[in-house]
Formats: sequence, C-alpha cells, structure tokens
Amino acid sequence: MSKYSKEKTAIMFPGQGAQYKGMGAELFTEMPELTEQADSVLGYSVEDLCINNPENKLFDTSYTQPAIYIVNAMHYHKHIGQGVTPGFLLGHSLGEYNALLAAGVFDFTTGLQLIKKRAAIMRQESGFSMTAVLGMNIEKVSNLLNKENLADIDIANDNSFEQVVVSGKSVDIEAAAEVFESNGASMVLPLNVSGAFHSRYMEQARNEYALFLQGFNFSEPKIPVVSNVTATFYSLDTVISNLAEHISNMVRWKESVLYLRSLDVSDFIELGPRKTLMGILRNI
Repeated sequence: MSKYSKEKTAIMFPGQGAQYKGMGAELFTEMPELTEQADSVLGYSVEDLCINNPENKLFDTSYTQPAIYIVNAMHYHKHIGQGVTPGFLLGHSLGEYNALLAAGVFDFTTGLQLIKKRAAIMRQESGFSMTAVLGMNIEKVSNLLNKENLADIDIANDNSFEQVVVSGKSVDIEAAAEVFESNGASMVLPLNVSGAFHSRYMEQARNEYALFLQGFNFSEPKIPVVSNVTATFYSLDTVISNLAEHISNMVRWKESVLYLRSLDVSDFIELGPRKTLMGILRNI
C-alpha cells in the first residue's frame, strides 16, 4: 500500500455471475450489524442464503442480486477499514449500486431496498436468456446480428475488445450461438441468469422501476462514479434516470474503463465474492 495513489485508483464491484455457494462466509460474523440490517430488509437470512444456498435460490435473480450487493458492501467496508479510499468508483451491472453506496449516494438499507425491487421486477418467466460471445468485439457481433437477420437480439454488455454479451428470447439466442461459432467466436457461453437483462425486453421493468425510484431521496456522489449507461460520471441530477435506464440499456463496461484510463487511472481494485472483472480488465 506504500505506492497507493488515490488519484490513480478505482475500485470496481462485480455484478450477477460472481455468486457462489459459501460466498461471504468470513464476513457475516465480522459485520453483525450489516447482516442484521440486511435480514430486516429482506425478511430472511442472507447468511443462510449465501452459505447453504437453500433450494438453489442463490442462482435465482430475485435472491442473487441482493446477496451480491450485500457481500460486495461488506468487502468494501472491510477494505476501507484498512485505510484505502479510492479516487473513482464503478460497478458492473448491479455492482454499480455498490459504487453508488460507496460514494454516499444512498445508505446501505436504501440500496438494498432498491436492489430488492430491481431484482423482483427483472426476473422473467422462462423463454429469455443471455450468452457471452468470446473472441469478438462489439462491431463484429453487431454486424453479424444485422447480416443474419437476428434483429430481435440486443447487445447487453460491451465488456472488452474480446467479450460481448447478447440478450433476448432463448430461441433467438440459440440460433445466434451457431452463427457466432461458425464465424470465428472462440467460445459462446450461455449465462446462468433468469432473464434478458439490459435489453428491450426489460422496458416494462424499467418503467415500473422509474416510478419506484421517485419515492427515494439521493445525495450528490462524494466520489466520482462512472455510469454503465453513459460511460461518464454520475451527478445528483442523473441518478434516477441512469438507474432506470440501466435495466434496459447496454452495460458500456469497456468504455467506462477506457474513460478512467483517459483520466490517468492506472490501479483497479475489485471488491466482491470473486475476481470476475480482473480478466476482462486485462483485455481492455
């Protein structure tokens, strides 16, 4: 930590997909107050959910999102206790809520209330899915979707120069997988999610969530937070619009990282259940 420079450091938080049975095991007993607050908001034991994964609920969106938010928050709480405060914050998909929490835009329980609602309305019935396309950039994926008349598929995540995630109806995603594989993708990996997140199929959820957000008060970020939607910094005026649009819009992760690099940010620290973003970061 002797070489630590706040102005060159960004902390990033992972989103859905980082979960695993047993995550946060060492944190719940260390942070009983946060654990109790979480249980009070959720109405069940988050420790039991993460440690024991009853009925495989940890992989159900309505449970996954709150669990990751809580574990991410505990990792950050522990990290800042070691005296390292970042100059910048960002998070991938739901991880953005942890970035906003760390920036003081809302408190822990408010963030969990938001995530609880977000997870509930984003959970779709069967028939929708997401797939990661490895070995292709966003331009090639977009061109293939247009060329092969796969217009009902949206690009959900522009993660790096070699990783793009697509979102849509399962039947269309399956057809697209064959197209990507036959056109040079190194791997096409179905994601373990229950919906077509960050796509047009989330528009109803986005509208419902926008109304829900009106019931909360937010604060100006005390630390700059990069938005997945705009790949630029949040302001108090953009909190509600960004969080609503976040549900149905592409995660511009690559652009977000490149934006920070343009500001001479050189040190990225990932705080969460596992290091899912570090490999993506190296490619960027």
